[in-house]
Amino acid sequence: MASEEAGSAAICSHIAAKDFDVPILFENIEDSSDNQTRFLIISKNFVNQRSNNDKTSILVKLAHSDEPGSLANFLQEFNKREVNMTKIESRPAKRGKSFKYWFFIDFVGHFEDENVQEIMSQYKKEVKWLGSYVKLC
Repeated sequence: MASEEAGSAAICSHIAAKDFDVPILFENIEDSSDNQTRFLIISKNFVNQRSNNDKTSILVKLAHSDEPGSLANFLQEFNKREVNMTKIESRPAKRGKSFKYWFFIDFVGHFEDENVQEIMSQYKKEVKWLGSYVKLC
């Protein structure tokens, strides 16, 4: 859009600016030198093809997240299938009078990989796939 519509702009990499012939107006706009930003494509029908160098993000809300061992049991499934987890964050999700937790998880591999599907098939109702994408580093 930034390359086609007057008055529009984009925050993008140098590569994207070159590919789309968009001038770079400002560089280093981050407020912290160790800042990292992820850009997402949001779509109902978009599935990124496997690249053999993928990373996947999921959102997990375990049915019994307030019970001891529920998260450990879920994470053990990744260990059993040799899936390397690279990030996990928890967020409280108030539900009625009790608290449950959402877990944002990143791992190495594509959502359609066989070993990943073995895990997901056990937790169909508790996992929301956010996306699989080429791992940059």
